[in-house]
Amino acid sequence: MFRNTIVFVFVMIILTGCYKQVFDYDAYEGIPIAEGKFSITVPSPEALESVLRPFSDTYGFKLQVARTHPTDPHFLIMMWRPDSSILGVNPFGDFNFYIYPAKKMEYHFRRQISLSHTWLTNWSRKCLTNRGTRTMNVPSESDWGNYRDDLDSEYAHRIFAGKTNDQVQLDFRRCVLERASELSFMPIKPFQYYMLGFKQFIEKGDFEQFDAPDAANCFISLVEQMLMTKPNFIKPILTDLMPTLEFVSENQLEYEADITIYGFFPVKLDHIKELAQNA
Repeated sequence: MFRNTIVFVFVMIILTGCYKQVFDYDAYEGIPIAEGKFSITVPSPEALESVLRPFSDTYGFKLQVARTHPTDPHFLIMMWRPDSSILGVNPFGDFNFYIYPAKKMEYHFRRQISLSHTWLTNWSRKCLTNRGTRTMNVPSESDWGNYRDDLDSEYAHRIFAGKTNDQVQLDFRRCVLERASELSFMPIKPFQYYMLGFKQFIEKGDFEQFDAPDAANCFISLVEQMLMTKPNFIKPILTDLMPTLEFVSENQLEYEADITIYGFFPVKLDHIKELAQNA
């Protein structure tokens, strides 16, 4: 099925041996440590991943493979570990692989995939089907406390109060950036309830066009923020959120979330887990 699989492994082993020959990282910001080109015949992302997985597992890399477009024969490959990352692309048939130090990975991770809104929605629904969430009651008026004492809390109350999580899905879709901000100003019970509604929104994937990266980033960043500022708010529901957080982290490419704008989701998830352990 594949050509030059052994060559691939051999080339990558050679390339990974180049780490100790790195130039000054700061002087060579966007320049790879090493690169290689060769051919692999790949009928699908799954088939390509099956070729790459033995290498990534052996050398401790996390792996992500995605088409640049649902109908294109081109792929984007990301492998990363704490000290380095590998980027693979095949814009003209042959695969080009580049190795970068992790310190400078933000310089080469660009928006190299273009996913249609419909495809992303269907993909997200398929991958996040039947992920369980606890049942909670809609917050009562008393659960909102003295919301009138704070303008941000009052506005959050105006948008969310009395609604079920099914009913707020349209509000998240209208402006996910504002909704995520409003969640952070809620009292504990409304926050926990509507944070699960935010999770539901991410899992459905029913975003406005071009909103997928903002939605994914807002979700993972809000969890990180709340663990740093109000851990008692977020920790009781973290087990409900974790499967979706892991999915978002592992599929940053599919959300088209440029690392130069949104940061690196796997790093954020690692920070979330560290914060949760210490909270």
